[in-house]
Amino acid sequence: MHDLELALSFANYQNTLNQQKTILRQRFQDQCILAYNGGLFFVTPEFISGVSFITASWIVDMNSNPIRIDSPKDFVELATKTYNDAINVYGEAYNKLKTQRSVKSLVEL
Repeated sequence: MHDLELALSFANYQNTLNQQKTILRQRFQDQCILAYNGGLFFVTPEFISGVSFITASWIVDMNSNPIRIDSPKDFVELATKTYNDAINVYGEAYNKLKTQRSVKSLVEL
């Protein structure tokens, strides 16, 4: 009976850990959304790299709306800051999550 309790406890821990990882990923993705000049942009390193070379004053947002970019340089800096802030929060939270060894400690994060 003891082995069954251990197996159930571990399964509960694994399930909770996976749920917490999913929550962290979703929070990270939400924090990678940049609102700018009435548009919404999902910021990734690839996006930042792509917009770094823009010379046009318009860009299409994630809803396929053309959005005017008044200063491409400022837009790239804002996108970079948005991504860096989001990845730093995600990385720190993920590292904390990895060290938790009980369901209670996972949920309390």
